[in-house]
Amino acid sequence: MLKLEPLQADDCQEIVAWHEGTDKDFLQTWAGHKAYTYPITAEQIINWISNNDIFVFKILYENKMIGTIELSQIDRQNNKARICRFILKEDYRGKGLGQKVLDEVMNYAYRELNICSFSLGVFVNNENAIRCYKKAGFIIDGFRESPEGPKWNAYDMIKQLKIN
Repeated sequence: MLKLEPLQADDCQEIVAWHEGTDKDFLQTWAGHKAYTYPITAEQIINWISNNDIFVFKILYENKMIGTIELSQIDRQNNKARICRFILKEDYRGKGLGQKVLDEVMNYAYRELNICSFSLGVFVNNENAIRCYKKAGFIIDGFRESPEGPKWNAYDMIKQLKIN
């Protein structure tokens, strides 16, 4: 069973533990360049989730936290939001759960916030994430060249919910 719940301060140390033995590139791949600095700390995450303009969810699978996902840049007037900082623990990748998480967060955004248009950014070298997003119905809508070099070039992807 998969579900989303608001991320709490006491969840943050587990996210830090996921980064043991990783490097700055790992952090930037899922979190981008703005939210956190390497090495990630629980305090950084707590400061980030206290921002009232975002929704940060923990992803629970069989009652275990296996990842996080965020809704940000919420534009209620134009019914748009951005999906950011999506990570699944390594053991849970490649099993189709990413698509289910995306569906859950978009359904939540539609039900609770009347959001029906979604965007996200993904680094061009993150092929697994791109494949997941495409399977979830996102299409590439743009390309951003990074001043930090080609390794950090990114695609913008979008999805519009079909409302019956």
